[in-house]
Amino acid sequence: MDLYREGEEKFGPITSHFYEIISNHFLRNLYSMITEDIDKFKPETILDVGCGTGTADFFIANSFSNVIIDCIDPSPYMLSIASKKLSRFKGRVNFALGSSRSIPFEKKYDFVFSSISFHHWKCRENGLKTMGLHVKDNGVLAIYEYYRPNLRSFHKAAGKHALSENEIEGLNVDGFEKIYEINGEMVRILFLKNDRK
Repeated sequence: MDLYREGEEKFGPITSHFYEIISNHFLRNLYSMITEDIDKFKPETILDVGCGTGTADFFIANSFSNVIIDCIDPSPYMLSIASKKLSRFKGRVNFALGSSRSIPFEKKYDFVFSSISFHHWKCRENGLKTMGLHVKDNGVLAIYEYYRPNLRSFHKAAGKHALSENEIEGLNVDGFEKIYEINGEMVRILFLKNDRK
């Protein structure tokens, strides 16, 4: 199966390396949001969809010694960088080729998330639905993205990819309750399995 769809941005060796530099320097607030949510919901198993170069997973694995993280991305170049970066967490962090529409692991997780990847997806509804199938009954599905109206400085380049409030309002996953919070240039969108109510 082609893990990309026509029109989706593909990351090769050069763009993956460039993304690694950017993510380490410009997305610290994002990684703080993710680790806050991990601390709040206390998951033991995590799936990162569109893990890129694994920076978010490095922060998670470094901060929470009890979690197991499965990471997927459609770019083998991204996964190569991520696996080297997280090699000291071998056994706790696993990697595989995959996408939001093609998750290679046949299991469910306490916390399924995607950070700064959602804007690349051609079929967002299908991606969210597929991710939802991998969330445990009391689990959480989380999307972290740029929020278009608040973009400034360097992040303005992401404007065409960022989400507007109307787009956020239009996102839904059957069987989940949605809540979201805008935090400066970022937005966290949490889909809580109805069992959590």
